[in-house]
Amino acid sequence: MVTKVNPKTFNLKQYIKKDIEKATKLARERWAKEASEEVKKEIIKSIEEGISPVKGVGRYEPYSESYKEAINKGRYSTYNKKTNPVNLKLSGKLHKSIRTRITKTGFSIWFTDRKFTYHNDLGAGKSRVIRPILPTGAGERFRSKIEKVITDIIIKHFYKEKK
Repeated sequence: MVTKVNPKTFNLKQYIKKDIEKATKLARERWAKEASEEVKKEIIKSIEEGISPVKGVGRYEPYSESYKEAINKGRYSTYNKKTNPVNLKLSGKLHKSIRTRITKTGFSIWFTDRKFTYHNDLGAGKSRVIRPILPTGAGERFRSKIEKVITDIIIKHFYKEKK
């Protein structure tokens, strides 16, 4: 006599769900840590070259004539300030104030120096010139070079080919 065995269906996801979640979280944390550091470097490099890290902005608007004149007369010689490129750097405090934090979905990036708000949002100097440093939302994005850094790191961490 043949005994009928009730087959048991195993849901693989049920057994490895926690392992998948753990591995995904670890990969996301590694990606976010590396990406945030590389993005910080690219943002500062872009600003130092006088190019906005925000897509579609391009080169920063030149300094005002009065500011250029003050630079040329040596007013900011202590800082070795130049009139070109417009690199938003005097003491270096703004550039050094860039910060990141790993989040559940990636990372956040911001500047702690109050001059950031003037350059990025309110406008700097008497003429209130806005020189974007970070995308503010409203459809703004990082320039493609910075986005490529992020994409390359995602691919590296999530789509590694097995050798």
